[in-house]
Amino acid sequence: MFDTKQIEVYRGPQSALYGRNAVGGVLNVVNQEPKDIFEYRGMVSYDFEREEKRFEGVVNMPVIDGVLFARAGIIFEDEEGLYYNEFLDEKNNGEETLGGRIALRATPNDWLSATLFVDHGESRVDPGFFNRSITRDPITYGAGAVDPDGNPLPATGLDPTSGDVFVQKTRSRAYWEEELTNVNLGIDVELGWATLSSTTGYRDRTFNLFSDADGTYVGGPGLTAGCRPVGMATTQMCEDYRPSTTHIFTQEVRLVAPGTNRFTWLVGADYRYLDTMFDIDRRGRIDAAMTSDNSLLETTTEISSIGAFGNISYEIFDGLTGAASIRWSREEKSFTSRRTSFDTLAPFTFGSIIGTPIDDSTVYENIDPGLSLTYKWGDQLVYASWAEAHRSGGYNQDDPTPYPECFTDNCLTFEEEQANGFEVGYKVNRLLDGTTDLAIAAFRADYDGVLVNDQVPAGSGAGFQIQYVDNGGQAYVQGVETEITSRVSNPFNLGGRLTLRGGIVFTESKITDGVGDLAPFSNDLELTRTPHWSYNLFATYRRPVPFFENSGLGLFVTTTYKSEVGGSETFGATQVPRDTVKDLDTQIGLEGETRGQSWQLTAFFNNVTDVSYERRRQPTFLHYNDPITYGLRFTLAGGEE
Repeated sequence: MFDTKQIEVYRGPQSALYGRNAVGGVLNVVNQEPKDIFEYRGMVSYDFEREEKRFEGVVNMPVIDGVLFARAGIIFEDEEGLYYNEFLDEKNNGEETLGGRIALRATPNDWLSATLFVDHGESRVDPGFFNRSITRDPITYGAGAVDPDGNPLPATGLDPTSGDVFVQKTRSRAYWEEELTNVNLGIDVELGWATLSSTTGYRDRTFNLFSDADGTYVGGPGLTAGCRPVGMATTQMCEDYRPSTTHIFTQEVRLVAPGTNRFTWLVGADYRYLDTMFDIDRRGRIDAAMTSDNSLLETTTEISSIGAFGNISYEIFDGLTGAASIRWSREEKSFTSRRTSFDTLAPFTFGSIIGTPIDDSTVYENIDPGLSLTYKWGDQLVYASWAEAHRSGGYNQDDPTPYPECFTDNCLTFEEEQANGFEVGYKVNRLLDGTTDLAIAAFRADYDGVLVNDQVPAGSGAGFQIQYVDNGGQAYVQGVETEITSRVSNPFNLGGRLTLRGGIVFTESKITDGVGDLAPFSNDLELTRTPHWSYNLFATYRRPVPFFENSGLGLFVTTTYKSEVGGSETFGATQVPRDTVKDLDTQIGLEGETRGQSWQLTAFFNNVTDVSYERRRQPTFLHYNDPITYGLRFTLAGGEE
């Protein structure tokens, strides 16, 4: 996050105020606006393991006192990466990023203000796809496969390159690169009886992905069918190129009543238009009668949506407030797709169209309501909320319909996911002589048409799957969360102040009424990547430097711990247990103030205990977390008070 003012987290369905796809919650990142003062901030850091150099700089200044303010920032990152490719004899997974933001804020009078943000950034990660992965499941090598030393491999076994997850042997220099431009204009007009707000946004994104699709080295065991059909020699020449461009325009207008009365309200309307081009160019596979081999898939998607929303709240009596919200939305999606063959094996000819080109459209219309009741007395609060939300249906860009399991079912499209969310909670502040805050919440979300990842085999070769999104039937997620924050002065008679914040979450998820391939497995399948238990702890200790208490120098130690236990990676009816996640990060540093400038010198350590776990599993590949890394960071800030 670059030059961020605050991050707002809302759990549960939030469609009424935040629109489509907000079924599980909303993460709202708020940029720092220009201020009517001069200030600056700079940061430089170096990660020794990644060989990563990073710089951030921000300057804020008034242009016309009281009328026009400007803020500008730049971010630069150059990383060599943690992975090494023995076949190419070079480091993998490096990253280069260069971006910046310019913001202007104008307040020409007491009733009008306008803020403009313009962001632009370019990133490249090399290689950034299969090189973060290994294969641990037995595979059939095929005739002619050899190990890295040239020795013949048995018919079936484990990938000989998988001994070290950070050493890879892929033939191609894979990469992904992105160029992103955002423009956002916000205008507020104070009408006295309400505030009229307009927000206009535009986004232009270009994304290119090039991958070594067989995931291996020349002469080694191909890990993708088509590159490794059973009983045939391997090619190790399979590559995928996936370019895409996306343009998004948004416009929102809302009226917000002053928050000075027992009764408050807001009403608004919004419009969103998206068009995207996405291609999949597959080359180098063995000529075969498979629709995925050596072909170019060209797709376009257009989405146009409008919505109207409102929210009212009323303080029924002192401390008790009820609120209601509602959104109406209408969304139209259109999709075109055409696949061209580069094979010469019958029934295809070079340049021929495979299957039937697709030109389709659909319309979705929804009403998403919400209710809440809150009672606050003193430092205590109880609340209950209910809301409905939906996640849009649409089209799978890599159309799986021609493949075996979809011959009798349309796997191209998926319908909307509907969610009903309930939450009750209790919060209390200043317990134990004002040192401790406590929050407890219980939640449940019921889903109809829950969206799941499914897969179908692409032809007769084992190991090559087309993944797509499908509706899995009815499901639920429920759980309990507890969070405690405590502030301790002079802990263990060491002086200073210790702040602790910890939380525990228990979550249960099930597909209760599966459809299609999932029907026989209802009540046995969990929703993917939903851990049973989540633990987190954040601790910060600050005090003056010992023996230099009057110098203005401070010492701080910050530790963050996260753990996730249980849950599954789910692909259709196939479930694989997730590894237990254990991540411990620590920062130790000095801070002070010199001539009106505040500064920090920090030594940071990520994954301190160097725990390894599967970060993500795909049907064939395992993606591992990063090992321990460490570095130094220096931050300097100053300006007017």
